[in-house]
Amino acid sequence: MSEQNITSCPFRKQALSKTVLKWTSPKTYLIELMYGLDAAGSFNSGSVSLNRIAIYFEEVFNIDLSHFARDFYEMRIRNDRTPFIDILRKQVMNRMDNPKKSYKPYDTG
Repeated sequence: MSEQNITSCPFRKQALSKTVLKWTSPKTYLIELMYGLDAAGSFNSGSVSLNRIAIYFEEVFNIDLSHFARDFYEMRIRNDRTPFIDILRKQVMNRMDNPKKSYKPYDTG
């Protein structure tokens, strides 16, 4: 079954619970995304704590975020404060302009 057809699969919940996703981008990128989604109130209409979001992300993406607050503090003082969000915006816009193009992971370096 293709990935596109999984949403219409009657066993979707089972299939998704067996899916293993590992975050392979820099940890700070996930923290940046997590803080952005929290600031936008994207989970439970903004009524969930950042700690709960971090725990959820740890489980879903198989990554340790135990020092995310310290990492975020360090991210606040860097020159380019939102590199991942900037990359995401550029990549989504590029995909919108070229929907049939095959996409590969971006260069983080």
